[in-house]
Amino acid sequence: MKITAVSARCRRLALAGLLLLVCFQSASAETWKFLVYGDSRGPRITGGVHTEVLADLAAATVAEKPDLVLFTGDLAGMGSPATYAAWKSVMQPVYDAGIPVLPVAGNHELPGLEAFKSMLLAPLAAHPPQGIEDLVMDQTDSDGRSYAFRHRGALFLALDEYADNGFHAHAVNQEFVDAQLADRDAETTPLVFAFGHEPAFRAGRDEGLEQHPAERNAFWRSLEDAGCRAYFCGHMHLYAHARIQPSIWRLGPLPSAVEQVISGAAGAPLYNLEYKDDTGSWTVVDLGHDTTHWGYVRVIVDDATQTVTQTWVQRVAAGSFQDVPDSMFTYSDTSQRWLHLWLAAGLVLAGAALLVLSWRKLCRCKSRAAESLPEGSPGAAPASETPPRDN
Repeated sequence: MKITAVSARCRRLALAGLLLLVCFQSASAETWKFLVYGDSRGPRITGGVHTEVLADLAAATVAEKPDLVLFTGDLAGMGSPATYAAWKSVMQPVYDAGIPVLPVAGNHELPGLEAFKSMLLAPLAAHPPQGIEDLVMDQTDSDGRSYAFRHRGALFLALDEYADNGFHAHAVNQEFVDAQLADRDAETTPLVFAFGHEPAFRAGRDEGLEQHPAERNAFWRSLEDAGCRAYFCGHMHLYAHARIQPSIWRLGPLPSAVEQVISGAAGAPLYNLEYKDDTGSWTVVDLGHDTTHWGYVRVIVDDATQTVTQTWVQRVAAGSFQDVPDSMFTYSDTSQRWLHLWLAAGLVLAGAALLVLSWRKLCRCKSRAAESLPEGSPGAAPASETPPRDN
């Protein structure tokens, strides 16, 4: 009897454990993650790759097992076939683990743009990694380095910002952006992420897309209108997360705020943060930054709730990384939109209340004016009739 009782108890425990495992797997299947980092050049502008830090990032990436990696440009101090080969050699463990690496060109790639295309983008286009769907490469002569792809329920826009081959291009190929957003099916692809090299809103010593305000503004509005969650970039060698808050006075539908997330701390000399210069009708709200550590951004996407949680992971020592709890941030496409709608509704109700009060005051003034006129004159209030009383 004891053996039978123990066996039954074991079966119940095993069944409970199996149910927990199934529930866990079902829950985890609804979430996925990607990592973002860039600017892995060495300490000298004309140098190569900061192999020590990049190797640590590659090892951390393999341990994280993300769905993909977004690399925000400036692979090396001076773009060339030799430096790209060195960069790919350091990142080889990531490739060997089957983790797709999606790079964009930075300003330090300009001396070797053709090699960047042939060594990094051409293999990607010829044999898209598993999980990279509907890959579209820009085919224009002036660009040719922007591309878009889909993964799970998200559209990713990988944007080149040096289309004229000039060092100070500071602009995206807006026609390419508009075409990809127009082709997107919001039902099957509800999420949008964009990444490039330069910040859209300046964050320190180096110039960015703010150098062409009209083009930058058009680009940012297109992201807002598409419900884009975040624009990831590098160029500034630091981590900085800012909410680019749209004005509540903007005409037309009130958009959700798009986050600007700078993750440019993959080995290049670290910079200080200073938001400045033209911001158009937007307000830059600093939500956290780190100017003293190299590291990467981890982004977890929940398909079921369509929420996005990002965390800054800093390199605290050689081969050692740790999460920064204060940097963890979760956002959805409806949170800011509802805030704006509530503000707009409040303004409408306040305006309606003022109109009602003004109308009532006007009516009272007319009534008092009519009562003050002599009886029988035009506009005077009619005399009250008193019924005769019986004696």
